[in-house]
Amino acid sequence: MGVLSLSAQAKVNLFLAVCDRMPSGYHQIQTVLQSVSLADELIISPASDITFTCDDQSLSQETNLVVRAAHALRERCAPGQGAALSLKKKIPVGAGLGGGSADAAAALVGLADFWYVKL
Repeated sequence: MGVLSLSAQAKVNLFLAVCDRMPSGYHQIQTVLQSVSLADELIISPASDITFTCDDQSLSQETNLVVRAAHALRERCAPGQGAALSLKKKIPVGAGLGGGSADAAAALVGLADFWYVKL
């Protein structure tokens, strides 16, 4: 497969209610989210291993959600596969706009297609 480019849209919380605590210690929530036009771009290209670059140097390779999602998908569904992941950030880091989770979701969707994984 050639190069794949995906848009990872930011989102805003229109409503958030924190509900009962679950046995795990986490709380259930009710939320209404809306995507907005602000988006990061994730580019996936062929590689023998998983590599990651980002135009925002503050994002660590080991802890970045894109890298973690890629490794988890490969481990469970596509052993031995690789991809070069390049992230162009437009969503501000730490702004509460869901940039990291949107980027990870884009990585999962894109890599599933890239590696021919049926989810």
